[in-house]
Amino acid sequence: MHATATKKTSIKKFFYLSFFCLVPAFGIVVGIILSIYAIFRFKSIALFLTILFMTAGGMLLIKLDTVYLKNRMKYSKDVENSFTLLAANELDEIAQSLQKYKLKHGYFPDSLQQLEKEDVFLSIKDPLLARNPEAHRTLYFNYKKTEAGYILFSSGPDGIPNTKDDIYPRTHLK
Repeated sequence: MHATATKKTSIKKFFYLSFFCLVPAFGIVVGIILSIYAIFRFKSIALFLTILFMTAGGMLLIKLDTVYLKNRMKYSKDVENSFTLLAANELDEIAQSLQKYKLKHGYFPDSLQQLEKEDVFLSIKDPLLARNPEAHRTLYFNYKKTEAGYILFSSGPDGIPNTKDDIYPRTHLK
């Protein structure tokens, strides 16, 4: 009788432990371990099903969180402001790299990809476009070599080039 009471107490503890299965990522590992115990130690279908549903719930939470974060990246104003500042900083770095390229070669590169080959740490992707890649044809900053130098800018938060929200390097070196 005492062994049965101990087994019921242990199973009850495992039911409570199954709530850890709701914790994203960590819960999957816990769910696997608890499932093995449910099947081989306790031989309890009820415990196994509880763990299975709790683990599925944890996986659902991961999916919901991913969808939320993806939408936040696309539509949040504070994220947009952060990415706008990041784009401005990266444009300044590209402008400096363009100047170095011209000093080294005597002319500006035909494309930013040429510049990227010289400086592997340089980012030529526009972070404002990269946060919603399926909406844009290209993810790169706008660049065109001209007779007078070059034109370099980000399409800005709206993702459309040549509009009032475009972002230019703060130190436009030519």
